Amino acid sequence: MLTTARISVLAITLSLFMLVAPALGAEAGAGNGTGTGGDGPSSEFVSLGNEVLNRLQEIPMEGVDTVAYSTALKGTKVVSYETLELDGRPVDAINYPKANPPLIELSKKGWEAFGNDLFAKKKLVLHEYLGIMGLNDANYQISQTLDIALVCLRTPWVRHQIERFYHMTCERILPRDLKRMRVLSSTPPSQDDHPTGEPFPHGFQLKRGDLLFLDGLERLEISQELYGQETPISTFDPKILEEASIQEIRFYNQGFTSLEAKGFSAHGKAKALVFYENPVTSIGPRAFAGNSELESLQIASLWDLQIGKPTLPYIEEIDRTAFEGLPKLKSLLLKLDLNKVSQAFFDGLNPEILVFDLKNTKKLDVDRILKFKKLKSLTFFPMSEQERMEAEQLGERFKAAGFDCNLGYAGMTQYYCTREVGPQ
Repeated sequence: MLTTARISVLAITLSLFMLVAPALGAEAGAGNGTGTGGDGPSSEFVSLGNEVLNRLQEIPMEGVDTVAYSTALKGTKVVSYETLELDGRPVDAINYPKANPPLIELSKKGWEAFGNDLFAKKKLVLHEYLGIMGLNDANYQISQTLDIALVCLRTPWVRHQIERFYHMTCERILPRDLKRMRVLSSTPPSQDDHPTGEPFPHGFQLKRGDLLFLDGLERLEISQELYGQETPISTFDPKILEEASIQEIRFYNQGFTSLEAKGFSAHGKAKALVFYENPVTSIGPRAFAGNSELESLQIASLWDLQIGKPTLPYIEEIDRTAFEGLPKLKSLLLKLDLNKVSQAFFDGLNPEILVFDLKNTKKLDVDRILKFKKLKSLTFFPMSEQERMEAEQLGERFKAAGFDCNLGYAGMTQYYCTREVGPQ
């Protein structure tokens, strides 16, 4: 049995330890932690600490001694509490490097707030063990570099698609891995493929760094419908697209009614721009200038035509300079109202492939079209019997100019004319 005097001495000793220990080595964490005391958070904290060790052994981190980290991991006790405070403010973790054994205390509330974000958890884990090692990581300047390819810091939908493609959490992905990705889409394949954790609140966005190291990216698909929710597309700097040599950019269902140079000029090195299910009615001056590598431009799309979208309007206005600055343009798909649109925009073009959904087909300026010396293929998608008859009537003029014209069916009725074209 302890005497009253011994109890008093013990109480004073414990009080002094609690005051001195934080002063000697306490450090506020930016995440939450758990202990080896057996509860879920503490066990997960230590388990993630071992994953961080594996990562350091595979890819050493500048300024962090892997052996010293392993020693800290094995020799530190980790315990968790419901909440933690330091200097009167709530924190996720506190480390005591000079305790015996070294100690990390973690807030269960803070740890659980991270949800399924493993990078945030691992960053905190590394941050706290660096404190045990005596390294200054006050602003996470060291632990942040755990994400060597900077995937974790990207716009949430970009990060999710990259993680989904590689079946790895963001901090495990290396710059060299990213070169293998070919398609980046803001619309997942199905509703079942929904990111874990909180839904993305801002819809589609792109920021600097989102396409970094994606040197093999061939197609970027941009949709207004992000993870099953209609969300407005944000404006973004076209220079972002220069971070990767993207071959094709598809814009899905953004509600674009007018295409202007401000939004669609100078999209890096893209060879194809496609606008799916966008109710475009006008195209402005030099709308695509600067896309010097562009070979294919689809305003509307074959898919729109094949499903016969009656709600998509026809283009009624095209500036005569709309397609200037596209020296390599070979293929053009347009949905035109020939009662309203001026066909002067054809002047200066010399495409190889033309695909049309025309309203009042008979008004097509055949003389202008026949000036295209490189034209190999011309296809009409008549949406009515009247339009089919008008297409066949025009076909007689194209036949007289050396084209072979036929009526066919590939998902829907089409009237197409082709010819052999020699070297130009």
